[in-house]
Amino acid sequence: HRDLHSFPTRRSSDLYDIPRLAFDYMVIDKLSLGGAVGFSLANASHGPELPTSFIVAPRVGFLHMFGRVAGIWPRGGFIYDSSSIDGAYKESSLGLNLECMFPIVVAPHFGFEVGVTFDQSLTGKRNPDVGPSYDVSYRVIGLQLGLFGWI
Repeated sequence: HRDLHSFPTRRSSDLYDIPRLAFDYMVIDKLSLGGAVGFSLANASHGPELPTSFIVAPRVGFLHMFGRVAGIWPRGGFIYDSSSIDGAYKESSLGLNLECMFPIVVAPHFGFEVGVTFDQSLTGKRNPDVGPSYDVSYRVIGLQLGLFGWI
């Protein structure tokens, strides 16, 4: 069993550190469904420590605005990730994603959000090309900044 902990501002090979693009849709008043996807390609000039990785993270959220400008938007869901380095290993895991965002509307249909995120793998297995497979665990706690807009 191997635990990997990181802070998402540093360059690393940790699966949960790759940037994500997210979309959310308000299905009814205050209830959102959405998700995030992330993709990272290994660069041969950086050596074998940087894998090719993919993350998909569906989620549900509850948006409450305190007025026209500020609100709170807790969201949560699952993460599925897959990673590999040719000639070294293949890996996948299923995890939990929790976020508490604070949206700030600065113009009609546009705003910023800031908040904390917590990602924790629940299951994970690394299968090296040579040697036995073993369990892996990821945990990332971070600060998230973003832009949002709606039509």
